[in-house]
Amino acid sequence: MNIELKPGIITSKGLLVCPDSGIILTERVSRMSIVIGVCGVNFCTFVSDGRVVGFDKEGDPDKVFSDSTRKAFKINNNLLLGVTGKFSNEGLLDILGPFPDFSVLTMAIVHKEIMRYFEKNHSKLTSRQYLLGGRDNKGNFCAYGYRYTGAPVPEITAYKPVRVNQDISGFAVFAATPDFEYEDVLQKHLYSTMPWKDHNELVKHMKAAVTDLSHKRRDVGGEQFMASIF
Repeated sequence: MNIELKPGIITSKGLLVCPDSGIILTERVSRMSIVIGVCGVNFCTFVSDGRVVGFDKEGDPDKVFSDSTRKAFKINNNLLLGVTGKFSNEGLLDILGPFPDFSVLTMAIVHKEIMRYFEKNHSKLTSRQYLLGGRDNKGNFCAYGYRYTGAPVPEITAYKPVRVNQDISGFAVFAATPDFEYEDVLQKHLYSTMPWKDHNELVKHMKAAVTDLSHKRRDVGGEQFMASIF
């Protein structure tokens, strides 16, 4: 006899059905929502919120488990890593597990590890995004986004600073979210506010974008975190 499992329902056997994928989960799965990034010709900065949500025992998919979880990390003096999506018990930096000394990591090495992680774990994932930013092997500032699609190879987007005009230096503005639109918020707080007089003003606008999203979504909020390299 086939039993239809409805999204968000805890079955009699204690199994939980994830609402946006239908996948049955046997443990609590946490979801993290937003990392915003900006790269210029001489810097890269990530800003995130601190909220982690997930299912509680009643099946609420947006139960707040933490408001102080860092999702934007400075790996070393050349690299930033941003993490969003769904996690179970593994750590946020699990892809860097083989490297006890982060100082040796380069963009090429971390890219390779991210690709290996997706290839090995794609069948177990439901949602996952990474942002990798900083200096590439030629010393140029840039960033890459990696989005889970269900396949062994993630969708990859490259972000490189593009000069707006002769008076405005080049910037790349981007974000990682698991499942919602954010372009209008980036337009309001970042694209439309260029050029920024200094890095502090940029960070103010990046944090304002995160705050704006927190007023619209239950899964965004809490403490805000920043990571930068210059």
